[in-house]
Amino acid sequence: GKAALARPEPSAAREAAVTLSSLAEKCPASVDFACLQMEAVLKARPVQGAAQVLSESARWLRANTDNPDLLVVRGKALYGTGQLEQALKHCSEALRLDPDHTPAREMRSRIKELDALKAGGNAAFSSGQYDEAIRLYTAAIDFDPNLVDLLPTLYTNRATAKSKKGEFESAIADSDLALASNPRHLKALLRRAACKMEMEAYQQAIDDYQAAQELEPNDRAIAQSLRHAKVELKKSLRKDLYKIIGVTKRATEVEIKKAYKKMALAWHPDRHSAGSEAEREEAEKRFKEIGEAFEILSDPAKKHKYDEGMDVEEINGGGGGRGHAHHGMDPMDIFAQMG
Repeated sequence: GKAALARPEPSAAREAAVTLSSLAEKCPASVDFACLQMEAVLKARPVQGAAQVLSESARWLRANTDNPDLLVVRGKALYGTGQLEQALKHCSEALRLDPDHTPAREMRSRIKELDALKAGGNAAFSSGQYDEAIRLYTAAIDFDPNLVDLLPTLYTNRATAKSKKGEFESAIADSDLALASNPRHLKALLRRAACKMEMEAYQQAIDDYQAAQELEPNDRAIAQSLRHAKVELKKSLRKDLYKIIGVTKRATEVEIKKAYKKMALAWHPDRHSAGSEAEREEAEKRFKEIGEAFEILSDPAKKHKYDEGMDVEEINGGGGGRGHAHHGMDPMDIFAQMG
């Protein structure tokens, strides 16, 4: 069993697990055989075996708190489930009991290396060094592909750093990887939803927020984000007044006025009087739309209603059968006033 456990190939680890499990059953009071059997399980099944070893080692520790081999094997299981701080404590305790315990020293060094990458990524992110954070999170992800309990957090952290750089598609891809490892990872769901919002994929964002709400039904922030996504979806289906005058939703009052003048001049009917009938009609239509959009966006009260999701017809008091649907100023009068 020990010879097979020392060999590097996966088949040897499985062979060792079978042999050592049999020995552990024959010698149920032997902590030495139990430790070897748990080592074999971790090596044969690094992903699934960690949880099993956590349970078994806890039982053995009740009567063997000062056994360094047992502390190290439990530390490895804690490491395998992403509990780096606890894993480090177990290895450090093993070294306190036996300063020459080589497996404890090697495992502690490995844990510290990974923890330094993760902590370095967090520190870089906190200081706004997003490229460095992405580099360190990537190094932590590549460090050990078997850490399926830690990978979702690392992928989500990297996604958050990418989103800060405006790399929303790449951030969504990382969120997808996190959710592939753990479909119930709340932070990955919320990060993907936020990126979907930035990309104006509102229905997909709603789906993610609803999935997050199923996980945390009493979370007010999630409920608020879901309501906001629904409002944005409704708004996206309306006539986009900002797009009509050529500005973004974050445009200032000055930027809105400047853009209006530019668009109104470009589509003023007098500029297209020599065009074909279709061109003249298009110019009149566009000029009217530009004026109506500016009438709302230049009025703080109306703009607030529009930004909150109200339809243009609702803002202007409703339409229906009385001339055009907007009951504001004539577009020519607005243009004349802006001079």
